[in-house]
Amino acid sequence: MSKAAPGAVLDRFDEAVVRQPGLRVRIACPSQEFVREEMALGVGRWRSCVRGLWESLALPGDRRLALVMLQAQPVPTGVLRYLFGLRGDGPAVVADCLVRHAFVSIDDDREQHLSEKLLDRPELVERLRTTVRRARERGHVVEGLAGYAASPRMDRLAASLGVDLVETPTATLVWGTKTGSREIFRRAGVDHPPGAALPPGSAGALSAVEAGLRRQHSAGSRWLVKLDSGYGSGHGNALLTAGGEVRPFSTTVTPSEFVRRLDAVGGVVEQLLDCSQAGPPRSPSALAFIDREGRANLLGTHEQLIGPEQDFVGCRFPADPAYRERLITATHAVLAELIRQGVRGHVGVDFLARPPNRDPSWRLDALEVNLRQTGSVHPNRTAHALVGGRWTPDGRLVRPDGREVVYTATDGLINSSYRGITPERLLTKLDVLSYDRRTGRGVVPHLWSTLEIFGKVGATFIGSSTDECDELSRRFVGLLEELRVL
Repeated sequence: MSKAAPGAVLDRFDEAVVRQPGLRVRIACPSQEFVREEMALGVGRWRSCVRGLWESLALPGDRRLALVMLQAQPVPTGVLRYLFGLRGDGPAVVADCLVRHAFVSIDDDREQHLSEKLLDRPELVERLRTTVRRARERGHVVEGLAGYAASPRMDRLAASLGVDLVETPTATLVWGTKTGSREIFRRAGVDHPPGAALPPGSAGALSAVEAGLRRQHSAGSRWLVKLDSGYGSGHGNALLTAGGEVRPFSTTVTPSEFVRRLDAVGGVVEQLLDCSQAGPPRSPSALAFIDREGRANLLGTHEQLIGPEQDFVGCRFPADPAYRERLITATHAVLAELIRQGVRGHVGVDFLARPPNRDPSWRLDALEVNLRQTGSVHPNRTAHALVGGRWTPDGRLVRPDGREVVYTATDGLINSSYRGITPERLLTKLDVLSYDRRTGRGVVPHLWSTLEIFGKVGATFIGSSTDECDELSRRFVGLLEELRVL
């Protein structure tokens, strides 16, 4: 395991940075920053910051980047060597990446955010500040503090380090709430479901609000309640009955808990769009990054895979061509409005696509804006780092030989019998399935530090068709089954 003392890791990094001119130095703290109640609802959520290792994957293809990766738990050096070697650049490149990469583990298992753990260690923060100062003294560009999401805690950490926060300013996070999302859609002229806002403290008005909306629309309409902020993976959504009662989609959230949270943070009542006669809906999304100059870069479109409790379980790239162009057009309208409001960093825009019925084409409605790294960020950034090819304006990835690349990904390979499988054991068996740039296909695991303890692992499956990705997924699960009985 990478258990070297943080000070020693940073000393080595500083010495290496001194010898290489013209670097861009970035510090990554992929702390999830959801409310504590949300973090407690998922398996191994407090270790989910290890998904942020997609940032490390950028090093082989970007020789000017130097990265300080902050993590709570150690990750084996063998995992880093594996990741750096996936492009097939050779041992010299892997060695150079290890030089430009400081993996700083504080080896802390407390159920706290990574940002909290760092702020609890002022001596480590001061040592990181020294690395920033030394980099600037040598003329390097310090990009700032990258993170999963902005928050007041992340602001404090960035200020303590003397750097900017790379994700969106905390003051703009209001546009990523459910009420803020609806206002952005209204201003951008993008279709979205009918609904109404519920300010904090108004849970008692649910029945009246629902009745008023039914009078405005149709008596047979069904309605959802969504908590305004702090919750994901379906934990913040509930059905609203005609009597004003809530039925949370998540079986781990009781109605009384949901109402209590609604009173605390507010939310929206929103129409549950009907598509039962035409067939099941889909949940496409678009992913973008807005740089500091306010330029939007569309990273990709996806079909989100949604579980029975409205929880995100994975994604497929790209979104269906039946509505992909309209998805991209609507997303650009949303991004333009977000830019006007000062939003920066990663942006995910979720939609609902309803199949044709009386209409000749799919109907597309925007549902919410996520101003953070969504579940599709790490597979998308993994593909960007590994696959040599061209990203097209219509949302495809095409290899130099003309073949289109697709990928699927999941965080949800969870089985208690996988507990005890170490990352090292997984790596010894992974060769035959591992991503190979020559063929453009293979598996890239993530969530390395949750496998042994929780029996939870994720993976991105890259291929030339959805069927090929599904076959890679089946083979990877078969490998896990084999490892669990060894």
